[in-house]
Amino acid sequence: MNRSFLIPRRLVFPSTLALLVLTPLLGLQAVTTVEKKPVTHPQASTAFAWENTIIHIEVTSKAYNYIQPWERTEHKVYKSGVVVEGHQIITTADGLADQTLIRLKKQGNGLFSLGRVAWIDYQANLAALTTDEKDFWTGLQPARLADPVPITGHVRILRWRDDQLEDRQGEIERLTVENSTLSFVSVPALKIDSTIPGAGYGEAVTVNDRLIGLACSQGGDAVTAIPTSFIAPILKAQQAK
Repeated sequence: MNRSFLIPRRLVFPSTLALLVLTPLLGLQAVTTVEKKPVTHPQASTAFAWENTIIHIEVTSKAYNYIQPWERTEHKVYKSGVVVEGHQIITTADGLADQTLIRLKKQGNGLFSLGRVAWIDYQANLAALTTDEKDFWTGLQPARLADPVPITGHVRILRWRDDQLEDRQGEIERLTVENSTLSFVSVPALKIDSTIPGAGYGEAVTVNDRLIGLACSQGGDAVTAIPTSFIAPILKAQQAK
């Protein structure tokens, strides 16, 4: 004789209650289907157009003859500068003393604009130039200053040469402190190994889309640059005036 197996009701209720209590404690979860969304990665930033930031500078100044002081001649210096906020172009102060004419050329287009000194700091070997020609600033882009400045790794040294943007590679050797080019004031200096010829006139030293310094002197393959960590507070103080 078959007998149906029955679970007493009094046993079902406690078992169900215990299961409900233990489920959250044991971390049991219902099985659900989760739709996986594809992982999207941000697109790489567009390469910075340094040709819209680096300016070719021509400076004409008086050259004095201390043996025959009645004789005066003109001396020309060709420099580089970098556009920053506030319609200014930062460069080194070297070569700007006794200047009589400053001409600026952008984007290698062969056209010059008249420039003038906005401020100059001979102790720090820094200066800012500007121009009253409003059309000059059209199409130009301010540089982004590196913060912090790298003390190792590869760099690019950029300048205009024969209306072509010259791009030379270099490698940072060290960050040191030495006398400024135009004074005995101790300033930070970035030492770079590079084969670029005739540098030290405000050439832009860059890493990717950041300006890390301005070249201020050269001896052989050793290029010295003023780091932007030193330039930034001076620039900020001058623009606040």
